[in-house]
Amino acid sequence: MSCKVQQCRFSKSHTTGGHKCSTCNQYGHGQLECGDNIKISSLRDFYEEKLPIKQHCNFIDCKYRWSHNTRSHNCSKCFKNHSSKECPKQTLTEWQRRFPNNNDNMNSLNYEAFFTDKFNEMITANEIKFIDNKIGLYISTNAGMGCSLYIRKIFNSDGSSKECDAFFLHSDMHGQYSADVNDIPQRDIFIYNCENITFSYIDFIKQLDDDADDSVDVFDNHSN
Repeated sequence: MSCKVQQCRFSKSHTTGGHKCSTCNQYGHGQLECGDNIKISSLRDFYEEKLPIKQHCNFIDCKYRWSHNTRSHNCSKCFKNHSSKECPKQTLTEWQRRFPNNNDNMNSLNYEAFFTDKFNEMITANEIKFIDNKIGLYISTNAGMGCSLYIRKIFNSDGSSKECDAFFLHSDMHGQYSADVNDIPQRDIFIYNCENITFSYIDFIKQLDDDADDSVDVFDNHSN
């Protein structure tokens, strides 16, 4: 079986249903068919074709391994060639689960409430505006060993919002060794059009620490 998309350069590595259009990032057609319903419809007869089992994708969590080989696998989160479980982009809840002992407030702060309060404050003060009906806020925080965690929350103009997600930037993935191990471009996409409120976050943490110190002082005074 091979891909039937027009002018596909790697037709032996995936099926027609496994071809990802580089224009719209949807599967089942290519650039020459994109936006043309008649051309796309003509490809649907090939969507159920499968690669031979020995060519199936080897990533354990791949749901469509029959449609492409391992080298043609695209992460569902960032489209790079790795498992979605290995992707640096995960929900904040997932990163908190993976780093339960982080000492930099990763697991002790209600980020949903922090971002929502800051969003309401900035909207009221007219400090931010919706772009394509969305507003994104993010912070950068220490994740240990020179690594950083970029935490983001997206707010929609209809009043809804998405769960906080986060991008883990490993200290070895800055491109210092080779272009193949560089997550900076993906980090930049993650925070694109988002407002950096890291300084507000630092001030917020400092205020929490000051309040905690004041509480200790009051307790000590009563004890004496």
